[in-house]
Amino acid sequence: MINNFDFTLIYYINHSVTIGKYDFTKNGYPIHFTRKERWEFMDYGSHNFVFSASEPFRFIPVAQEYGKEVNKRRQGEVGGVYGRFYFNVLDKITALGKLNAFEQYFFKTLLGADLLGVEVYDFKHCDYNFIGSVK
Repeated sequence: MINNFDFTLIYYINHSVTIGKYDFTKNGYPIHFTRKERWEFMDYGSHNFVFSASEPFRFIPVAQEYGKEVNKRRQGEVGGVYGRFYFNVLDKITALGKLNAFEQYFFKTLLGADLLGVEVYDFKHCDYNFIGSVK
């Protein structure tokens, strides 16, 4: 599976994310994008990518004026939006710590990845209604 990737290229995945309410003190939106927060992995087809460091990408800065526009467009709705995640696949083994039997079986398909940036949009195809990004 790892042989299918060129480690010099930047890949991207469009994936659903959840945003919280606009934070007017920090000027932006908190986001959550992995199914299992403990392992920080994202599934895509038959691949599961585990990000080496995703904490810097958990908040999307958005200017207050634009945040008000986004809130108005979304009618104050929190929750489901879509993200485009840019990353490099790592050519090394990513340590996960102690795993139970289920995790050992399931995580055979994990690939390590360095997350490089996240863009957030209102719609699945990630072509318009841009909300914000972090790199």
